[in-house]
Amino acid sequence: TTTIAGDLVVTTEATIPSRAFSVTPATHFRYQGDVLYGHGSGATTQGNLYTLKHDGSWSAADADLEALSTGMLAISLGTDPDVDGMLIRGMITMDSDMGTLGDKLYVSTTSGGITNTAPSASGDFVRVIGYVLDSTDGQIWFGPDNSWVEIA
Repeated sequence: TTTIAGDLVVTTEATIPSRAFSVTPATHFRYQGDVLYGHGSGATTQGNLYTLKHDGSWSAADADLEALSTGMLAISLGTDPDVDGMLIRGMITMDSDMGTLGDKLYVSTTSGGITNTAPSASGDFVRVIGYVLDSTDGQIWFGPDNSWVEIA
């Protein structure tokens, strides 16, 4: 076992056969996973779901609109995407109960929201974005599917 205190920078290649994830603690917005820094603009709200738009800005995701539900998704880790980062895949503890263990999570019709109920109105876009890992503390696995369906 080798422990590195601080950052590790690899300048050429690294071979990592597997990654071990531990369920995040019950502390709100603790996370483990892949974080995107320095890409995208606009103020964000910690814990809200965002989509990266063609102009390079982050906009609150919304299942009512194709442009805000079918692109690259991320959960904001703070108020500034460049500094705080955007979680693009991994585990995170949200600030509310997200449902029952194993529930699928979807882009919500509430701007920036995540829901365990699939949108169902005509014109809504249904996209699975993760799963509930704990029934009371808000821990989820965030791994947005690249496919989606529009309700006729």
